[in-house]
Amino acid sequence: MAYDSADLAFFRLPTVAPVIAALAVSALAVQFLPAAAVAVNSVSQEMTTQGKQAWLTRLADFGKLGPAEVRLINWSPNGPLLSRASQSSEETSRNPMADPVAQAYPQWMRLEFLPSPVKAKPSELAATMVSDNADPDAWQLHLTDGSVLLGTPAGGDADQLQWRMGHGSTLQLIPIDLLWVSRISRRQLPPLISEEHDLLVLQTSQGGLDQRRGWLEEARADGLLFMEGEVVVRHPWDRVQALQLLKEDGTDSPESFVWLQWRNGSMWAVQPLRVEEDFLIVQTPWNTRLNVPFEQLTAIERRLGPFQDLAEMPPDRIHFPQSSVLDWSPKAGRSVEGRRMQVVNRIPVSGWGIKAPTRMEWVLPEGGIFSCWVGVDREVLSHRERSPLEFRVLLDGIVLATSGPVEVDQPLRPLQADIPKGGRFELDVRSLGNEKSGGGHGNWVLPRVWR
Repeated sequence: MAYDSADLAFFRLPTVAPVIAALAVSALAVQFLPAAAVAVNSVSQEMTTQGKQAWLTRLADFGKLGPAEVRLINWSPNGPLLSRASQSSEETSRNPMADPVAQAYPQWMRLEFLPSPVKAKPSELAATMVSDNADPDAWQLHLTDGSVLLGTPAGGDADQLQWRMGHGSTLQLIPIDLLWVSRISRRQLPPLISEEHDLLVLQTSQGGLDQRRGWLEEARADGLLFMEGEVVVRHPWDRVQALQLLKEDGTDSPESFVWLQWRNGSMWAVQPLRVEEDFLIVQTPWNTRLNVPFEQLTAIERRLGPFQDLAEMPPDRIHFPQSSVLDWSPKAGRSVEGRRMQVVNRIPVSGWGIKAPTRMEWVLPEGGIFSCWVGVDREVLSHRERSPLEFRVLLDGIVLATSGPVEVDQPLRPLQADIPKGGRFELDVRSLGNEKSGGGHGNWVLPRVWR
């Protein structure tokens, strides 16, 4: 899809009228530092003051120490440029006006942002990192790269979908290239499967579901135009429950993209370009530039880097509970029941959803450092019996690390292990209660082997 400009700002929607007010479109010149540079000494005192306060998690600190307080100053090809949040008294006495050094950390993992003026650490705000405004029944827009955006469809045309995110004064309109759309869903229906057509699920007048096969022709403000056979039919949005589109070729994200975690529970893969005073300027996979307000973000999660992402690598061998009715095989990027993975303070999109007892095995050619978050999925809250789980990391049958008991009402727990050599690497989850209970659903989130 072609755009008239390489840069598009978020469109602000007034709170008292449905009229969409477009912000002025400007040409943004993005200047990057040399790829080999990891320190920048030219950060002005004004820029340092305007930098966004954040908490940095690095591999060296993962699972051992709390995140470090930093300021996000800018972005480079090496990742975020960060300065110390404050100088020591000795540094201040030597040179009160000295600029802190903005540095890129090769093994950075996550940046978390706190709602102003809160000064507590993220660990003390575990239950509030995802906004209470997140609505589990809201429309969900799934992209082919795994991104999930919560909001409302607002129209579009044959090439793009206009998607509303936020509410009130923060309501915004985002143009989404339809080539990147995998699914639009009003509720958490199981993924639809079709290798030949687009699938449309409509609500009938009796309250049931009616599935149609055909092709999406156009997205409009008043509904979808969908070709069924030789006839194009308009279906209003209030009847649409889900739309599954066939994946197009060439919709793989560049390696430099990161996950943006939004306060409403959305997770979006984008490429950060630079930092403004109140905005992070990013580029979408379809080459649109947007201004993302920091007030809408809770975190920036690293997506790719110097590691093997086991969430993107099918296991060489799997052992999981067998059932003649239900499929308890591990699910990539979803809970074991096929929903979005959810824990107390996070709605991740990358990892494995499993039912205990489950063991996944990979053959690693060499050693490294394993990092992961683990937790019990909140979908078990609807079950009568809920079992604590234990997550274990093994190499050739030898336990390298264990999580201890993990309950459903606990935040994601970091799990790290040194892998001394290559071999049979296993991620194992077992129930500490009744293995036949329906509540043994666990999540391996961002399982990675760092090189």
